Amino acid sequence: MSFSGPFLSPPILPPSPLSPPAPPFPSPQSAAFPSPSSYPPPLPSAYPPFLPPPPLPSAEGFCLAWQHPHASLISRTWFAIVTVAPPLLFLLFLLSRVRPALAQLRRARSAGVLGGQCGVMAGFYALLWAAAGTNLARTLAQLLVLSPAAAAPASTHWVSAAWLAAGCVGVCVEAGVVVFLLHPVLMSASEALLRTALIAAILAAADTALQASLVFHHAVPLFSPALSSGGAGAAWAFWLAHDACRAAVYAALLALPLSHWRDALPAGPAFHRYVFLLLLLHACSALACLLLALHASAALCIRGLAVYLYTACFPPLLYATFLADFFKDEDAAVEDAYYSEMRDAGYFDADGDWD
Repeated sequence: MSFSGPFLSPPILPPSPLSPPAPPFPSPQSAAFPSPSSYPPPLPSAYPPFLPPPPLPSAEGFCLAWQHPHASLISRTWFAIVTVAPPLLFLLFLLSRVRPALAQLRRARSAGVLGGQCGVMAGFYALLWAAAGTNLARTLAQLLVLSPAAAAPASTHWVSAAWLAAGCVGVCVEAGVVVFLLHPVLMSASEALLRTALIAAILAAADTALQASLVFHHAVPLFSPALSSGGAGAAWAFWLAHDACRAAVYAALLALPLSHWRDALPAGPAFHRYVFLLLLLHACSALACLLLALHASAALCIRGLAVYLYTACFPPLLYATFLADFFKDEDAAVEDAYYSEMRDAGYFDADGDWD
């Protein structure tokens, strides 16, 4: 007996053997759900690996572009004017003064002036040329690698090599100045020069080898550490230790006149000004690296300014402190000597006027 009505369900009939089966619901393993391996690969980045991400729309991105420009026309123009121009102008100045400088070195060598220290001046003059040349090569490499044709990974190696060469020469010059000025008084000029060259070369080679190992073997972005890139923390930690050690050396040199070693340093104010300026730059850079390691992005401006002032002003500072008086014009030297003789003979009064 069967019942039917509006409140009763119709009877469930068995499926007919002639009706087609219902399509199954697609499983995650079916073609309707492709596997992650079949997804299209991500688009390649438009920036070389050594560059940070696109410029930040803030002061941090502006400061980062000082040392690590981007491919935009405005960034490249700013980098060319501000960063490439100082080493280029200083190199042109050295080129304009190369003939008088070489003539002065020959005269000093033949006359045996400065107690046989002419070789020291020649060595520092050669290092000055190396510092100016590697600094200009580094800035040009950074500028040229931004072109679309130079986006290959090999271009990043050239930029890193240019940074390493400039840093090696800078460490060699700084170490050479400090070691030579602290050599014993009784040591001859040739022995002091050999000792200075050996110690400075060892320190520069060790520092460069460590940086090259971090950059090429461990992929630490020492020369382009962005806050969001991998290895940025290790890069800031390295530069913190690096700049702090250099600042400690110059702080010790400033405190040296208060000890019994005060006679080992030059008495003129030029050397103390040189030490104070380098201490200020390295200390500011170390402080900025400490803040950046703590993810304070505002310190990018301090770090960028300190690195820019060091790379742009260190060769001119070295020339003005140690070589400018030695390479002054021969006519000026003769005039100064003539004036000194006339003043000693009583032709001038205390104010420098004729008697």
